Amino acid sequence: MKVVLLSHGKMAEGIHQAVEMITGPQKDLLSLGLLESESPKEFMDRVRAILPEEAFTVLVDLRGGTPFNVASLLQREKRFPILTGMNLPMVLEAVLGMDEQNIDGIPEKTRVSIELLKGGE
Repeated sequence: MKVVLLSHGKMAEGIHQAVEMITGPQKDLLSLGLLESESPKEFMDRVRAILPEEAFTVLVDLRGGTPFNVASLLQREKRFPILTGMNLPMVLEAVLGMDEQNIDGIPEKTRVSIELLKGGE
């Protein structure tokens, strides 16, 4: 299954690059960032142009932001899941272990990667 990363600015491309630094090239990983000068319509057109024909999942940085809103609108044209709160552990899990049957487990699996480590304890 393909994974599409959408974000504000260069976050999606940065996470894409970090994933490939860790795992090697990923042909099923696509990324696109909203440019500061870009309208939501222009971004939607660019997103629509990269969406795969086969099954895919979209990961976005922020629920309610323009990348999420664009993905939500495009969900009406094509059926695909959207995961919000994109981070590196989430993308690694999606790329390395995801298929349509286990996508529901990604939020819980990646939530455990969030820790507060206080110095001196």
